[in-house]
Amino acid sequence: MLRVVKIGPDKYVALTPTGEYGPLPAAVLIDTLRAAAYTTTDITAALHESDASWTNQRRSGEFSNRRYRSFDATHGYPAGPNLFYECLRCGGVVASAPSDNTHCACRNIMIDADYGRLNIHDHRLAKLFEAAD
Repeated sequence: MLRVVKIGPDKYVALTPTGEYGPLPAAVLIDTLRAAAYTTTDITAALHESDASWTNQRRSGEFSNRRYRSFDATHGYPAGPNLFYECLRCGGVVASAPSDNTHCACRNIMIDADYGRLNIHDHRLAKLFEAAD
């Protein structure tokens, strides 16, 4: 299954069963996916879904009123009702203290609420922020 995540104005990441492509501009990603035997119809549908998701996030104001904080994962991950982790790969936002298991779209940030575990695969692609009132 092909999933495309828009992470910037012309930056996309493709998540496929065989691996990850990107971040790449749309034209380069399309050529790369065609070479990997994906159809134009599948690529176009995935890009449109990604663009719509990005637009809805931007319209909802999800990217406003954030106070970013530094953290050292070697000392544990901060958690609280107003703390969130942002994935810089897919743009997903994950609550630091959810009531159910959750993860960002690309699974770089995953939280197992039952056991109180947070796992970040690539710390360079994760930021912590506090939601401002």
